[in-house]
Formats: sequence, structure tokens, C-alpha cells
Amino acid sequence: MDQLRISCPQGIPVSATWFAPRGNASRGVVVVAPALSTPRRFYAAFCEYLQQEGFGALCFDYRGIESGTAHEARASDTDMETWLREDVSAAIDEARRRAHGAPVYLVGHSLGGMSFGATASALSVERALTVACGSGYPGLNPRSGRALWFLGNVAMPLYTRLFGFFPGKPIRKVGNLPRGVALQWSRWLKLRDYWFADPAYDMQARFDRVRCPLLALSFTDDAAIQRPAVDDLHRHYRNAPVQRAHLAPQALGLARIGHMGFFRKDNGPTLWPRVVAWLNDGRNLFLPEAHDASH
Repeated sequence: MDQLRISCPQGIPVSATWFAPRGNASRGVVVVAPALSTPRRFYAAFCEYLQQEGFGALCFDYRGIESGTAHEARASDTDMETWLREDVSAAIDEARRRAHGAPVYLVGHSLGGMSFGATASALSVERALTVACGSGYPGLNPRSGRALWFLGNVAMPLYTRLFGFFPGKPIRKVGNLPRGVALQWSRWLKLRDYWFADPAYDMQARFDRVRCPLLALSFTDDAAIQRPAVDDLHRHYRNAPVQRAHLAPQALGLARIGHMGFFRKDNGPTLWPRVVAWLNDGRNLFLPEAHDASH
């Protein structure tokens, strides 16, 4: 694997890791877009699996949170919309250059799946998979709604204005975030239609550009983002053929998946071959009852 610095329009590079495909012929390149405050190294085992299956894989860190330190978060002047518009776009564009004409795919975890619709470079993607990806609006998340409400209305705006960044790591809430990211996200958490209701950004028009097949996975034991929030977010992919699968770990022979477990190595033998089937030819092998929820 190779460590990269990918250029962005603002001149601040995005850090990424490139996993070159094994074998003589590449099946394509997969961009792995991380969840909020989740370092790219968390996805290394998944990327190595894709590499062994003949795919190239590119995973990146959003600017301002690469090291996860307070100093880095405080020094960054980025916001979440810039992550969506520039960082994800830069990763997809880099993947396209490295694909040399082979297909480019995207696997987006939580924020990474949401960011896919917000970037113009989504037009380059052949097929996408979103994992535990849904609106953060508290009313759509019955199990985590109170915590999300407190985060958006109290903790995030208060601590961010006190410290100049959001000190999520020491208080064990999300992670350290740049000021612009934290304040923007806390505002979106208060809106029923999340960032789609923010008049500063025409997010629905961006999502309307996406036309590639998309499979959205959610999990019965996800304590962070629940099924109504996932369904609500994916209804905004109005022009894409979206399939939904809401999975119980026990039905797959697993003890738990939750919000993070899809990418854990011990769950890989059960889950990851099904990802390859989806990327290769659009076969949805996650559940027999997985259904088309787009039309």
C-alpha cells in the first residue's frame, strides 16, 4: 500500500492510502469514504480484502481530522460542506486516474455514504454501496435521538465556541472536529430535512445528479443511526435505482454488527464477499427479502 497526498481546490491536500489491485487485470477501483472522525486505517482490512479480490482501493481522511489531535482540529478552517464538495471529489477523481478506464465504485460508511450524493464527481461512479448511512435528525433515530439532540443543541455549539474546535475525543462524543465542521453539523442536526433544508446549499439538486445503482445497508443493532433515518436519507437519491437491505446480525450468523462492525475483520468472511458480488454485477446477496425502495 502507498501513502498519498491528493490535491484539493483550496490547496490543502487530502491524505489517502492506495491499495493496488492484486493480479494482472483490475476489476476497477473502489473509493472507501469514511464515517465522521473515523481514521482511514480503520478500513485497512476491508481495503486489503478488495485488493486480494482484484480491485484497487483508495481510502482517505477528511481534512482537519487526519491525526485526530486537538491541535489539528483547532488549526483547520474547513467545514463539513467542504468535505463533501472537495475532499470526496478529490478521492473519486484520484481513483478515476488510477483506474485507467476500469470502473470506479464507492463504498461509503455513514457520512461517507451521505457525501456521495453531495459531490459532482459522483457522476464518475459505476455503482455504490452505503453502510449505516442516514440522517442525523434526532426524530428519525428513536434509540439515539436524545443524545443527538443534546449534541446538536448543547454540547457541540457550547464546547466549540469555548475551545475553538469540538473536543469530542476527551468527552467521548464523535471525536475532535474543526470549528466549521462542528457548527455546521450542529445546525443540520436541528433540521427535519437535515442538510437538504439548508438554503445555503442546494443539496437535493446535487443528489438528483446521481443515477448509478445504489445498495443501502442498515442494521437492527445500530445504536447510532436507525432504519427510519436511513430510509429518509436515501429517498433523496430520486434518480438512482436504490435497493435497501435492513439486516439482523443473527440472520447472517453474526453476534453483532452495529454502526461500525461491518468493516471489522472478524465479520469480513460473512459480509465482504457479498460486497464483491454487488460491485461486480449488482447482485444483492445480503438478504433474500432486500427490495427496491426507489420507486
